[in-house]
Amino acid sequence: MSPITETRILMKYHVNESRTERARELQPKLDREYIVPVLLKSVQVLDLLGDVPDGLRIEQIHQITGIAKTTVYRIVRTLVVSGHLHHGGNGAYAITRRTAPGFDFSSYSANLPA
Repeated sequence: MSPITETRILMKYHVNESRTERARELQPKLDREYIVPVLLKSVQVLDLLGDVPDGLRIEQIHQITGIAKTTVYRIVRTLVVSGHLHHGGNGAYAITRRTAPGFDFSSYSANLPA
């Protein structure tokens, strides 16, 4: 990943508080009980990986999002088993063609692993 791309990704996703906490604060109190925190984190990981076609390693996802490394590991392993992420030989996790259309990553889905 180029330094410019890395800086852009860091600026977009790295915040002082986790996006999960911020999402909870923005929701009306009645809706909070229906929020599934790990699902919000999973969507955050998918959003991030959608911006990085070559994928990212667990450590990079952890550093950018602030999500605990063990949680990132469980999320990406679950998404691999479900066919939404691909674990490449370089250790990076990337969006698959199965996920790309649903998350509007179609502009580069032809280059994605099945």
